[in-house]
Amino acid sequence: MSLKTLAPSYLNRLRTAIENAGSGRKALNIGCGDGEYDLHLSKRFESITGLDINRRDLSIAVQNRKKNSRYLLADGRRIPFRDRAFDCVICIDVLEHTEDYRRIISEIHRVLRKGSRLVISVPSREYPFTYDPLNFLLKPFGRHAPIGIWGFGHLRLYRDSEFRRELEKAGFRVEKTEYLNHYLAGLCENYLSTLFQGTAKAGNGSRRPGSPPKFLVKLVGLLLRLDNKLFKNSRTSIGLLIRAKKV
Repeated sequence: MSLKTLAPSYLNRLRTAIENAGSGRKALNIGCGDGEYDLHLSKRFESITGLDINRRDLSIAVQNRKKNSRYLLADGRRIPFRDRAFDCVICIDVLEHTEDYRRIISEIHRVLRKGSRLVISVPSREYPFTYDPLNFLLKPFGRHAPIGIWGFGHLRLYRDSEFRRELEKAGFRVEKTEYLNHYLAGLCENYLSTLFQGTAKAGNGSRRPGSPPKFLVKLVGLLLRLDNKLFKNSRTSIGLLIRAKKV
């Protein structure tokens, strides 16, 4: 676990994505970053391939990789593998960073075997006021500031119904939609993830910063359980995670 797991939205997204990925033979992680997801996926799949365009993040992933993991400097819009090469594709908070996000969805469909699984997440347009009050207030005016939900280089946010339609048009059948992190998690995180992102990702170029104390991760887990219990029927969330199958 890295320092990023102290952010409720990150920890919940990580746990939910791994759970929905299931297990199998060959998995592809598009936008793998520093490879933290792959440390978990490597226990579930025979082989893991991670793609990213960030050389520094990839160098950390390579240094810390498991034996059944490999990494490539590559763009998700041009995945360097043959058709139907993978049993599962994971794509976590990537599409919002590129104008040509439909091309990535098309490429994912191409490299997946029929009936295989896609686990994909994006930031939600219907986010809680407590997470980003400034941009929430700017929303009616069609404006936003590059912080909070619009931080980290995001070009767009997604409505759940529109995003599901995009996947269905590309040849997927949506099996499950999860609404990740509601009002309580948003209040506790607020703008902290924006402020501390650099610290959480910083390292010596080959390794992640040290892991946080386990009791702090457990406290974040308790917060998430309470947040999910209080707002279990709410579709207002920081993120959307969808599990779908190629048809």
